[in-house]
Amino acid sequence: MRSRPVRRLKALAFAAIAAFAGIAAADTIVARFEAPPLLQVGDRARLVLVADVPPGMPVLVTPESDGATVEVVRGRLLRSDAVDPEASPLRFEVPVAARAAGHGVVRARVRSFECDAEDRCESAEGTASLTVRVERVER
Repeated sequence: MRSRPVRRLKALAFAAIAAFAGIAAADTIVARFEAPPLLQVGDRARLVLVADVPPGMPVLVTPESDGATVEVVRGRLLRSDAVDPEASPLRFEVPVAARAAGHGVVRARVRSFECDAEDRCESAEGTASLTVRVERVER
């Protein structure tokens, strides 16, 4: 007799896990950096960040860098800063300056939200990171 409630409980648990996995996948923004050219100390460049955000949704991109090798020049980007704000996926040019020789990491967090007709909003977020190599100019 106990086997029926146990099976029902397992079925409910499986359905809850499947529903949660679906929600988590829907709330994730896929973001990635495209491979940059080799940078040299003193260069200013733009790293291309691609974010798969549906059209019309607001977007906030927060790039940052670790260490002293590469410096992010602009700390916040919005949908209007994208190469084509109406495109999907969005492409952002993240301005950086190469400060010292070595390897640096640039990270970006992409955040957005979407609201339904009853003003219930769900947030979505994604991250991307890129290791950038900077070489010293030989003269």
